[in-house]
Amino acid sequence: MAETVITTLVSPVVSIALEKLSSLATAEFFAFIHVKDDIKKLESMLTDIQQLLTQLISSNSTDMKNWLVKLQAVAYDAVDLIACWATEYHQWKMKKQVRKLHLPFNTSNFLFQRRQLRKLREIKAEISELLQNGQCYKTIIGNPTSRSQSSLQPQQTGSLSNNLVVSREEDKKKIIELLIPDEEASDGGNISFVPIVGMGGLGKTTLAQLIYQDEKVKNYFEIKTWVCVTNNFVMESIFREIVVSYMSEQNIDHDVNNFSYAKLQTRVRDILTRKRFILVLDDLWKNNHVELQPLLDVLNLGGKGSKVLVTSRISDVANIKGSKAPYYLQCLDDNESWSLFAEIAFKEGSFAHSDVEELNVYGKEIVRKCSGLPLAVKQMGGLLRGKTVDEWKHIMRSEALEVKENKILPVLRLSYNHLPSTDHKQCFVYCSLFPKAHVYEKNELVKLWMAEEFIRP
Repeated sequence: MAETVITTLVSPVVSIALEKLSSLATAEFFAFIHVKDDIKKLESMLTDIQQLLTQLISSNSTDMKNWLVKLQAVAYDAVDLIACWATEYHQWKMKKQVRKLHLPFNTSNFLFQRRQLRKLREIKAEISELLQNGQCYKTIIGNPTSRSQSSLQPQQTGSLSNNLVVSREEDKKKIIELLIPDEEASDGGNISFVPIVGMGGLGKTTLAQLIYQDEKVKNYFEIKTWVCVTNNFVMESIFREIVVSYMSEQNIDHDVNNFSYAKLQTRVRDILTRKRFILVLDDLWKNNHVELQPLLDVLNLGGKGSKVLVTSRISDVANIKGSKAPYYLQCLDDNESWSLFAEIAFKEGSFAHSDVEELNVYGKEIVRKCSGLPLAVKQMGGLLRGKTVDEWKHIMRSEALEVKENKILPVLRLSYNHLPSTDHKQCFVYCSLFPKAHVYEKNELVKLWMAEEFIRP
């Protein structure tokens, strides 16, 4: 998938360079820089690069990845060069306008142009070499219907599907029984861990959300907190997230970003001491007792019957002292998978009645390939909703769809590849810069995309 992502990032940079060149291409600008022929050649080469990027085959070739990385670097060099020209040119225009007379090109202009011309010719030479090397990665566009698949667009789906809720109702009931036993004395201590274990895409977090929001759980526990654990396990961040989650539950508005580690630890101790709490540690990868000890020391101050609900991909989390046996979450069966898929894909009567029977045949084969993984099923349902029979058939036959060795990545890659445009892909890739469980603020994110010129007003 790496080369696909890099292609997604390179193409918009090339587009930006071409747009900037187009906006500057005036007689006055060419008179200012005195390199019209070189600029036109650069524009032509960038156009060739842009066309080549649309014709690249998907490949795991190391050579192709290296080629794309080099192309990305030179594309950014071109954008920087054009931006430098634009700045110098507009400054010259402003001075000329203020003085109301002809402003000659002084020595500094001449030196600037010499430096930029040298850089321009270096960039042209690099692009020329990359164009030659890039031809071997090109694919012949023979079947127009295969290219039309890029119009497939995943539709939005709710985070908690009704059929997924129903499918996990029995799991939810069993785990709540572990969290809230008939007799508190059976717990043995103040706190115990309840691990939900399973591979990625099974819906562990969704199940934990259902439990966390259950009225019985709300009424039983005095304090509820939720922490999404990052791969870089940092105890200070864990304590900070516990405080933030608690304040959110209590509708308390307070900034804790400047709290020291010691102050956060004290605050968590104050919140949990002698209180019956439930803490959700979502996606925990650590089971090292030494690393967890600062957290365990504070959690053990909680009231009798307190619980830590853990979601994890590793069964070793059950080795934490006070942990119950892992609850292994299973894949959906065929009927549950089909119900979930149909709820999303056939939403709001988006197909002609005459097509439904044929779509059912293709849909059931697609669902079978999802191997009972709720995330894969939801992705495919959203991708295919409202699409044509031919598009369903194309996805059904795709080798990329098959979930093998309990890995969700092929389905996610397929969904990503079928985003409707490069603009959508680059905006999606940009979001990977944010930390796990980051809460996006829509207007802020849109402004960031605009600042990167991924989208335009």
